[in-house]
Amino acid sequence: MINRKISLSLLLSLIILALSACTDRSINTPEETPSSDGQTYTLRITAGPSPETRSIIKDRNSKGIILKWNEGMFDLNIAFVQEGKVRLQRGVEILETKGEYCTFEVTLPKGIDADKKFDLYGIVAQNILLKNGRLMVGVGARPLYELTKYSNNQDGYVPVYFCTKEVSVFDKEIKADFVHLGSLAVVTLKNSSDKPWRLAGMAVRPADKVTEFYHKGSLPFVGNARIPYLNIMNLKEAPVDYMTAVTYPDVTIAPGETQHLGFWFRANTGSTPEVSLVAYDADGRKEIISTNTRPARSGAMQPGRAYNLYAEWSGTELKLVAPFDKEPPSDLPTIKFTLNDVPSEGILLSISPSSQEAESTAWIDLNANGTFDPGEAITEFQYDLRKDNMTLYKPTETTLTIHGDISGFAVSGVSNKDKEMINWLTSLEVSDNSPLSTLVVYNGQIKSGDLSGLKRLKELEWVANGTETITLPTDGKTLQSVIVSGNPGLKTIDISTAPNTIMLFLEENGLTSITCPASFKDLWIGSLKGNKLDKLALQSFMLHLNKAGQRYYNWMYSLDISENPGSADADTSAAAAKGWTVINGVE
Repeated sequence: MINRKISLSLLLSLIILALSACTDRSINTPEETPSSDGQTYTLRITAGPSPETRSIIKDRNSKGIILKWNEGMFDLNIAFVQEGKVRLQRGVEILETKGEYCTFEVTLPKGIDADKKFDLYGIVAQNILLKNGRLMVGVGARPLYELTKYSNNQDGYVPVYFCTKEVSVFDKEIKADFVHLGSLAVVTLKNSSDKPWRLAGMAVRPADKVTEFYHKGSLPFVGNARIPYLNIMNLKEAPVDYMTAVTYPDVTIAPGETQHLGFWFRANTGSTPEVSLVAYDADGRKEIISTNTRPARSGAMQPGRAYNLYAEWSGTELKLVAPFDKEPPSDLPTIKFTLNDVPSEGILLSISPSSQEAESTAWIDLNANGTFDPGEAITEFQYDLRKDNMTLYKPTETTLTIHGDISGFAVSGVSNKDKEMINWLTSLEVSDNSPLSTLVVYNGQIKSGDLSGLKRLKELEWVANGTETITLPTDGKTLQSVIVSGNPGLKTIDISTAPNTIMLFLEENGLTSITCPASFKDLWIGSLKGNKLDKLALQSFMLHLNKAGQRYYNWMYSLDISENPGSADADTSAAAAKGWTVINGVE
């Protein structure tokens, strides 16, 4: 799902929807809010209701609908209520976001007396009306788009609100927990057919098509409809219907692909009947009902909870199936590493999945018991290891193991507030079946590193790890960038298996010899700076350089051999003859 421009991220799972309410012939036109008297002040709002923060993806570690402020990514609507007067401000500007906190500037509207206290409402919802002095929020059941890392609540499809009583202009910070107005059903749907399946969303509805258990909504292909609205100033009032513009998702699931689709609803009964799953085929503009059902359950669906359903599309029929993502496969590739001590503040890691399927199976063993336990599912991924913020993990043992098809991994020793390293990596093992293509390891005490089995490795950064021996992939034809630096005890390195390397930085090690491929094929830049290479070793390296091509950048086809014992005396003519610029640090 494309990251929308304005919205509040959340997290989901799966449930049920359909019909109910009273009617009103009023037209959907909000009352006008008078202009401001010009007074402003700033409030800091804590975005609840959960202390956790996740995005809107189906979270394998939680059953809640979890909110997180995302700067510039949602509309917040503020309402002031004072002595019977209600003033609504739409799209209040967000000044700052930080984790659970959101800071925004409030302008007192005309008619609100700054010398008196007032009630403050904050609303994130798709449909909001100010009618007859009441704050009305649409609660019609609706299918949602696919739930991915990039999903958000831009459109307010998942309505939430807060209410803080007796606020004054002297209050600078208020605690305002958001309240969910409904529940979410998250359908994990697999397309087992050989064709793409285009949907306008999914819904859960009573199998008998009669028993109501949530407030009605407008189904796909019907168009605009009368949708129930609740007065959030008094939730005991009966809902009122207003004509509302309705839109629907457009989701395509590729053959063999699994996606998470959402369905929001507000339960209006104390129990849930036997239900069917309904998919809305966007191409055929028809509904497809599951061939089986889920049994009735006692107890009401709870607002703010996410409920899971699992289904499979064969190409001809839709079927509810048993959960297929509860336990990850037992034969997943692994990345295992140890620390010299358990970090009290946790450790920051960057983990990139190799595919969407990998996102639903990856987990990290934080207690070293070899078992997938609650809280160990990996739900936050970094798709750009150099730009995305790392995720904090809190292990209870010194050995951590990541299980999953991971394409990128970055880890560093843990430093204290004085930037002193207090937790060092002491070992790293990656299984031979790993699809790892990017590996970044800093600040360790890893005397020996064996990467020989990584057949898909493209980028390697191995810096300041106290390494004395390192083995690059035996089949290193995919390697394009090799950075092995800051290891004074490393005396020799064999890069003969990586002839396709484009960038090679072997700096500040203790190298006295380098084993090269017969000839590099397309090396663009290299640095051997700060080693212990004599002139013969440097000259030997230069013999293996490829012929320089067209220079698109000034740094291309340059080799730094400075700060080596042989830097001043090494004959660079072989490199020069191939069009290379050699930097030896000699004036």
